[in-house]
Amino acid sequence: MSTADFVLSFGLGRRQTISLPIRSAPSAPPVELTRRPDTEIQQILEVEEPVRNQTGDNQTLEALDTATRSLKLKVRKKRRRTAAGSTCFRITTQSRKEYMEEEIRKSKRKLQEAEKESLRQQTEIQNLRRENEFLRRQKLHEHVESELGSGSGFAP
Repeated sequence: MSTADFVLSFGLGRRQTISLPIRSAPSAPPVELTRRPDTEIQQILEVEEPVRNQTGDNQTLEALDTATRSLKLKVRKKRRRTAAGSTCFRITTQSRKEYMEEEIRKSKRKLQEAEKESLRQQTEIQNLRRENEFLRRQKLHEHVESELGSGSGFAP
């Protein structure tokens, strides 16, 4: 038996497809991969896998989790038993609207972090300017004292 009993394919957009190799339970017959027609809102895939034992079932779920996590895809998995006794995983990828909402949240968070960093840098610059001015005045004061000398006898 090969390293993968079937390959799960995600269609991302019009041109991009990602294939995920998934191992089925030992001694299970070949797995059928059926795909429902895409809707504008969501892409839905159903993966049917005959499962001989609970271990194989868990292995498949773990493989789906690992594969989707490594690709950083947001996937909702829903498991159900079919009449034939096989397990069907319903995989619903994010809708375009959800994806855009998440991207907006991420960009807002990045903007807030950038604003905080900018404010921190401005504060640091102000502190350095104050310190520089203080040192310049101190140096000037020391220079004047050395020129005139302390207690030089000048009376106003």
